[in-house]
Amino acid sequence: MAAFNPNIGTKRIAFEYLIQEFIHWFHAENPNKNAEHELNKLKLLKLLFFASAVEADKNSDGLLGVFNNFYAMPYGHVESDVYNELENLPHFELNKQSIIVQPISADYFNTIQELIPSLVSSINALKKSNPSLINYSSLELVDLSHEWQSWKTVYSLARKMNKHSLRIPNEMIKSEEKFFNLSSLKLM
Repeated sequence: MAAFNPNIGTKRIAFEYLIQEFIHWFHAENPNKNAEHELNKLKLLKLLFFASAVEADKNSDGLLGVFNNFYAMPYGHVESDVYNELENLPHFELNKQSIIVQPISADYFNTIQELIPSLVSSINALKKSNPSLINYSSLELVDLSHEWQSWKTVYSLARKMNKHSLRIPNEMIKSEEKFFNLSSLKLM
């Protein structure tokens, strides 16, 4: 992805697009379950991180070019700009237990047309890395993000500074080993 400086509105709409894709992924993996009762605020914020990082490496920003403001917080990596916009999502109401989905017009995502291929590519890469990731609980996703060195290093530094959060440089996320499966960690 070329250099891109997203504004808050672009991030919000791109996040909504990802939520829609996470719902589709959940339904594909669980045709008899209701995604709205299985997905929640914490789970979607964790999935956003994994989708943002999955294609990021030393040669590419992946979705870190869009979601570029991650902080190490007690529950892992959190994109601060998106977190601050959670109350302003016109088509999704997120809470601790579930999400409520409102109808989305066919042209709603027109303003992010240039980002959609990257969003879809990251979702597909995440599915390929671990097709069952969408079925992890919120806390399992937190545990998984806590295995990433970027969170360990930056959150430890934040705590030494008597803070509960600190910004994680994108370069750190891009260059680290990436984990998308809890079972592979248990083997280590």
